[in-house]
Amino acid sequence: MKFLIFLLVPLFLSCDHHPKRGAITKDTTTTISDTTEETELSNEEYLSLRKSEIDSLFLKNKDSLTYNDEDNRGTLRIGHLFSHEQQEALFRYYENDSTEHVVIIRQSGTKWDTIFSAVISPAQYGNFSDFIVISDFNGDHIPDLKVLKFFWDIHVGERSDLWLYRNKRFVKVKNFDHIVSAEYWDKTGLIYSYQSDGCADMAMRFGVYKIVADTVQQIDFRYCNCCDPADSCEITKGKNSFKVPYKSAYKYVPAYFQDGVKEKLEM
Repeated sequence: MKFLIFLLVPLFLSCDHHPKRGAITKDTTTTISDTTEETELSNEEYLSLRKSEIDSLFLKNKDSLTYNDEDNRGTLRIGHLFSHEQQEALFRYYENDSTEHVVIIRQSGTKWDTIFSAVISPAQYGNFSDFIVISDFNGDHIPDLKVLKFFWDIHVGERSDLWLYRNKRFVKVKNFDHIVSAEYWDKTGLIYSYQSDGCADMAMRFGVYKIVADTVQQIDFRYCNCCDPADSCEITKGKNSFKVPYKSAYKYVPAYFQDGVKEKLEM
């Protein structure tokens, strides 16, 4: 697959003028909204213009120590994303409204080499935040790469793919996209999941997972139903189910969520 950015970069690097490292100048790029009404374009044309804009922003800011430009149509991040020694740039863009590309390039001298490339299809396009999360997910204190695949507005949640950055390689974690709204807690070294099951968010599903090698394993699942008009909550863990006082239910959910559940039950 050919990426426009890799055609542009060699031409740019051959020029005599190089911006001062660390400087971020005011962006004078003509944006999509300056030139075109969105309603006049097909969705693919609109997304393609965003990719061109991201390529242009990279050329303007590639010597910056840090740079971030992100919306629902695409992402450009520049900085020490995965390495303390070298600069990287991450690109996220859409080929169409169901096919997403993520590319990471690393600076080596005057060149930028591709170190990661993924096509996510089907992938959802729309209004959401945190399409890209760069954070540790396995406790080795090295940032990993989480990329959003799907999200939903009713009982808000999302599913993503995860790549661990290990030994200078990106390793995809099997079954990670089965986890709803995965969050890593460094205190336990585990990954936590929460999903509202309705009833004004008083029916709650909780999952706890760990990563073993390159695969996700579920180690706990609990269901907390506080919809009972008798002012009690039903806790289900595995095949066991029991009722607890309404205000005490937070004690029976995973510790990562206890403060939030306690606050909700006290409202």
